[in-house]
Amino acid sequence: NKKANLVSLPRDTYTITPAGNVAKLNSAYGRNGKGEEGMEGLLDYVEDIVGYRPDGYMLLDLEGFVSLVDVMGGVNFDVPMDMFYEDASQDLYIDLKEGMQKLNGKDAMGLVRFRSGYAMADLERVNVQREFLSACMEQWLSLKNAVKLPSALSTLTKATTDNLSTGNLIWMGLAGWHIGVGNIESITLPGRAEDRSGGSYYVLDAERVA
Repeated sequence: NKKANLVSLPRDTYTITPAGNVAKLNSAYGRNGKGEEGMEGLLDYVEDIVGYRPDGYMLLDLEGFVSLVDVMGGVNFDVPMDMFYEDASQDLYIDLKEGMQKLNGKDAMGLVRFRSGYAMADLERVNVQREFLSACMEQWLSLKNAVKLPSALSTLTKATTDNLSTGNLIWMGLAGWHIGVGNIESITLPGRAEDRSGGSYYVLDAERVA
């Protein structure tokens, strides 16, 4: 029907492990061994939350994200605020100025990882990530960029852990092209920030989620 919906599950979503312990949703990947096992473990929680198991998954590593943005020629984006953050332990250095600019892969990575300066922290980062994704689709899914798609597909194949076939990837690319940016709705599962068990969590509103 030429429509698509993108649903974000915040990384700090409150979950209970099989052992009865409190944990954030994003920890499921590491607790289950990372890689394919980690993704399957994470999908167990996603299935509990949304009511069905997603048909597929794609895990894109940081270097692959940077390479993909560069292969596609960067992204024009209105950075919402000055962003500065550094963390040597993560080899992370972010230094962006507010305003419209063309982001290369490294700068784009800084944009989507930044959260320390937002009033709503990770929730606002999710909003920026969705806006960035929309900008990517709007700028990349055009006839002039068609020649870059084989290189982009090759980059994705090398930099991802997934259970998708090449046919799946091509279908999703064509579907995105067919749908267009104007027919994509993005939402975050409804909930609220709470302090529980000595930590800050995003507690889903079960009724509104349903």
